[in-house]
Amino acid sequence: MEASYIDKLGVTHLHRDNEWVNPYNPWIAAAIGSNQDLSFLATRLKALALLYYITNYVTKDEASTYQMVTKAAIIKKTLEQAEQAFNNPTNEEKISLEKGMLNFCLRVFN
Repeated sequence: MEASYIDKLGVTHLHRDNEWVNPYNPWIAAAIGSNQDLSFLATRLKALALLYYITNYVTKDEASTYQMVTKAAIIKKTLEQAEQAFNNPTNEEKISLEKGMLNFCLRVFN
């Protein structure tokens, strides 16, 4: 943008050299095929903040909250059934219990 402005819909368009716009290099974008943020890390605090951000981004959980709650409910139901089976197990359930399958759902969830 030649200059910063706000359009009639209320969308802000910032000048390319505005302090709130990340530096952009078309040659680097073409070479790596992705977005980049070219910033000089002048302090240790900024470097540590960047490491924290990258670590959180790379290890973020892809499952949403409702998926986690659904999984927890299924595991709870399965564990309740396993507890009932533990009190009066069939031969097949006895074999499973002996192999340590009672906590299988918990291991899968984790």
